[in-house]
Amino acid sequence: MCVYIYEIYMRVVSLTATAVEHLVTGETMQMSSSAEQRSSMDYYLQRTYYKTASLISNSCKTIALLTGQTAEVAMLAYKYGKNLVCKNQQYEGDILLI
Repeated sequence: MCVYIYEIYMRVVSLTATAVEHLVTGETMQMSSSAEQRSSMDYYLQRTYYKTASLISNSCKTIALLTGQTAEVAMLAYKYGKNLVCKNQQYEGDILLI
């Protein structure tokens, strides 16, 4: 039992560290982007993933792991969090263009 809890703990710590690393990467991308990059939708979505979606998606995956879900369910939770943020950002971008 203790080994299982330790393994889950280490996975949660790893996911959290990844989210923090991605947040720093996203902030760096925003601070150092060129005008051409700022006008690129692909660049925008990548930066959005690093700044926001990584945190939400990794949090969703962490919750799945902590509640004892399978690896498949944990990956679905991750994808759900990522798509939720990315689609929300696209929607907000569309509103700004109107």
